[in-house]
Amino acid sequence: MFDSMTDALTNLAFFAGVAWNLFANGVVEAASAGAVGFSLLAIGKILLAREARRSGSDFTFDALKTKMTEKPSRIRQWLTWMTMRDFYALAACIAILIGAAKALMFAFAIMTAGWFAVLCMLLLLRGAVQS
Repeated sequence: MFDSMTDALTNLAFFAGVAWNLFANGVVEAASAGAVGFSLLAIGKILLAREARRSGSDFTFDALKTKMTEKPSRIRQWLTWMTMRDFYALAACIAILIGAAKALMFAFAIMTAGWFAVLCMLLLLRGAVQS
């Protein structure tokens, strides 16, 4: 549980920091995209925590990853890999080092919106199946 919470807070703090830095430097559009991504990520993590508590399972944020790997396919494997913290931390580091922090925030917002949509769909389907 502590590991999951630390990972979630680290992710949120990192993207909030990049967005704040862009905002402080007048790059408001990219900072706004980062704020949208941050909000969706935070809300999604809260939904995952509530689902773990409701279902009585271990407190992790891996419910979506677990669901995606139930029926393996190449696309699901790539999507799971690309949303792993280690992958996007490396990608974000490289983007910042090459001066692409603005593009990073837009990509983060788009990818987080997709992740959030899939998460909501799966949680709704799970709720409908259990009802």
